[in-house]
Amino acid sequence: MLAGRMKLNHFLLIVGGVALCGGGGGLLLLPVLGGVFWAASAPQHVSPVAAPAIPATAVSAPAVAPATAPATVTVPADAARPWDAFLIGKQGVSIGGDKVKDATGGTAYKVNLYQDTGSGAINRAKVDYDRDEKWDEKWTYSADGIERQVAPADDERYTETWKWSGNSWQRK
Repeated sequence: MLAGRMKLNHFLLIVGGVALCGGGGGLLLLPVLGGVFWAASAPQHVSPVAAPAIPATAVSAPAVAPATAPATVTVPADAARPWDAFLIGKQGVSIGGDKVKDATGGTAYKVNLYQDTGSGAINRAKVDYDRDEKWDEKWTYSADGIERQVAPADDERYTETWKWSGNSWQRK
């Protein structure tokens, strides 16, 4: 028999807690005047792992799992905004559904991707530069290439049209 108010189940909690703490990452359960005291082991410092740097002019495999992965697309740095390389790299990619909301989550801009019924790949996209819920650009993917319509006043009135020539945007 154990001494004092300590019962066998409290003793087992202590022994079990100590066993869990063997690696330094568990919890320690201690009896304190009829109750149980929880003490977490000291937090361990984990240094952040930096993501590998990706050149602004190269686009690798898309974040959305495609049915077929396109080849790497090169976009000249002087012609590219942050979302240009991302969206140009989506040409010919299937998203396996009808819509991907906020495909660039965590960025200052928002991109939605659309794959209309009967299309084997993404055929439309929308860009909101500042996440104000007003679309600043509409992109259309077709056999003729990529076209984007721009609303310069951030009012969803698309007054400019641009065509991707393969290495830069050309105004139509």
